[in-house]
Amino acid sequence: MFIVVLGAGDVGGAVAQQIGARHLGAPVVIVDSRRGVAEGKALDLRQSAPVDRSAPDIRGTDDHAVLNQAALVVIADEATAYPHDPPADAVFPRLLRIAQHAAQSAVLVATPDAELVIARAVTERGIATGRIVGSAPEALRGALRALIADEARCRPDEVAAAILGRAPASLIVPWEGCSISGRCATDVLTSPAIRRIEQRLPTLWPPGPQALGRAAAKVAESLFRDDGELVCVQVALVRGVTGTGQPAILPATLGRQGIRAVRVPTLTGRDQTRLDSVVST
Repeated sequence: MFIVVLGAGDVGGAVAQQIGARHLGAPVVIVDSRRGVAEGKALDLRQSAPVDRSAPDIRGTDDHAVLNQAALVVIADEATAYPHDPPADAVFPRLLRIAQHAAQSAVLVATPDAELVIARAVTERGIATGRIVGSAPEALRGALRALIADEARCRPDEVAAAILGRAPASLIVPWEGCSISGRCATDVLTSPAIRRIEQRLPTLWPPGPQALGRAAAKVAESLFRDDGELVCVQVALVRGVTGTGQPAILPATLGRQGIRAVRVPTLTGRDQTRLDSVVST
């Protein structure tokens, strides 16, 4: 079984490198229509890995038949959907291949445009809502932890926080559930500090390739480890979870087949109204 990364550009390379470094028990195969580019990227990653005393199994090919043996499919550079290209020719033929050849695999969209990809994967390609997630919000959550740590003058690893909603314009931070060194964030941060963080956070979207690669690797590890850790991902909601079912960013637990459970945190009345509005439009 393989972890298949679709796209050998900057994001695909970062995703393959970070997933390979985590040694999840399956070879990483970069698939790109430009075979030489995919093979060259894989060779570069293999040759650079020993610098960190690592030896990841990373390969490159132009043969989409490897999808038949995919334990996980990661949509990277070739997934980008541009607003001036409504048919999204770059991504949807690949979604069709995934639907046809990797029908049981979890699908991870590593690019910031995951909401569009997820929505159309579910509605037009019949990919089950529980099988597909977007990982970019984990990169933004890392940025949020850094902003909070800067205001609180602590280390980012002392911060626990989540992000909900839709990036960049409709982000929701459930402050009552955030903590800093075990204390409620609202007991540590002043109201002006919270406002500064909320004003800066949307400007940090979209994350860069390296952040996207690390976020995808973390989400991939959650899928493989099935350890119950909450990650912030873009999900295709079903009616009854919240709102009317439009894709949104929510914390979830993951397993080998995709989403195990969406965990909507306890929200203030204002934040619940905002979240309902996000998933209804």
